Amino acid sequence: MTEQVLHEPYDQTFFEALRDGSRQSAAVVVPLILDWVQPKQVVDVGCGDGTWLSMFRKHGVTDVLGIDGDYVEPENLQIPVQQFMPWNLTQPLGLDRTFDLAMSLEVAEHLPEASASDFVDSLIRLSDVVLFSAAIPHQGGTHHINEQWPDYWIQQFENRGYIAVDGLRAQLWDHPLVEPWYAQNSFIFVRCECLPNYPKLQALIQSPWAKQPLVHPKIYLYHYQETTDSSSATASNPSPKQTVQHIKILNLTCHPDAAIQTGEGVTLELTYQLQAPIEAAIFSISLSDHKGFIYLDTQLKVEPLPESCEILHRLQLQIDRLDLISGEYFLNAGAFTPDWQYMYDFHWHRYPVTISAPVSQQGILNPPLRWHIP
Repeated sequence: MTEQVLHEPYDQTFFEALRDGSRQSAAVVVPLILDWVQPKQVVDVGCGDGTWLSMFRKHGVTDVLGIDGDYVEPENLQIPVQQFMPWNLTQPLGLDRTFDLAMSLEVAEHLPEASASDFVDSLIRLSDVVLFSAAIPHQGGTHHINEQWPDYWIQQFENRGYIAVDGLRAQLWDHPLVEPWYAQNSFIFVRCECLPNYPKLQALIQSPWAKQPLVHPKIYLYHYQETTDSSSATASNPSPKQTVQHIKILNLTCHPDAAIQTGEGVTLELTYQLQAPIEAAIFSISLSDHKGFIYLDTQLKVEPLPESCEILHRLQLQIDRLDLISGEYFLNAGAFTPDWQYMYDFHWHRYPVTISAPVSQQGILNPPLRWHIP
C-alpha cells in the first residue's frame, strides 16, 4: 500500500465520523488504563485526529505524542499540533525515546499484512506496555486489508516476549458508550519480565475471557442486517435495526449441566424481565462455536407476554439430543419485536457449553452410527 493509497480514504469526513464514538469510548477506557498502568507518557500510533490522546490529556497526562499519516490535517487535530508527528505507518518506526504506554487502536487492519511484523516491532520499541486492538475477519470498515482473529496478533506479540492481558473486553462488552469494535478487540500486551510492575494487570491474566475470539452482538447484527437486506427474504424477515430496552435478558441456564456428553439432551431456561408493557416478542436461542459458526438457531413468538414488569419470567427449550463433536460451544439468547425490526436485548457468547464424546470424530456432527461389512 503506497502513501498515495493511504491518503484517499482517510480524509476529514472519515475522522469526523469516528470522533464522537471515539471520544465516548475513550472516556470509559482511559480511566481504566490510568488505574491499571498509571502512565505518565503515552504515544498513539495511528492516532487519527488525536481524540484518544485528548482524553489522556484531559486526565492530566500531558506528555503525549500522536503518530499518523500526513493525510491528517493539522486544523482537525484534537491535540496540540506540536504533539503530532506525520509518518507512513507501513514503514518501521524508531524514535529516540520510549513511553510508559504505546497504543494502537483499530489501525493494523488498514495496513498490508506484509507490514504487520514491522508494525508490531515499532510498537514494542516504544513501550513495555501496549494497548492494542485490530479488526477481526469480516468486521468491515474503510480500507480494511488485513483483518485477523486475535490469536494472530497475540502470537506476534508473544514471539517478541510479551504476554496478552485480556481484561478490557469483559469490562467494556456491555457498556453503552463504548463502540463495539473497541469492546470486541482490545487487549493489553506487557513485556513478560515487566508484568510484576503492574499488579492490577497481573491479576487480570486469568480472565475467563482470555484470548477467546469473540464477535460483539452489535457487529454481528449489523452484518446480519446487511445479509438479509440483500436477500429475497428481506421483506418477510427483515433484520433488527436498533435496540429498544423493553425486555432485559437476565440469564440462560443449561440443565442438568453445561458440560454434557454428545447425544445427551438438555433443557435451556431463559430468564427475562419486562422493562415496559408490550404485547408480544420473539425470543431466540442459538448455539455457536468460538468462531461464530451457528449450529442451531430457533425462535419462539410469545403473544401475549406476561403483564408484570416486577417479577422475573422464564421460557424453557427442551433439546432431546445434541449430536455434535467434542468441543467448546456457546449458547446465545435474543429478544426481538415480532416484525424483527428492533432488538430488545441480545447476549452473544456469554454462556459456554462443553460437549464431550468418547470417540473423536471429524466434521461437525457426531450421531449414533455403526459400521457394517455385509
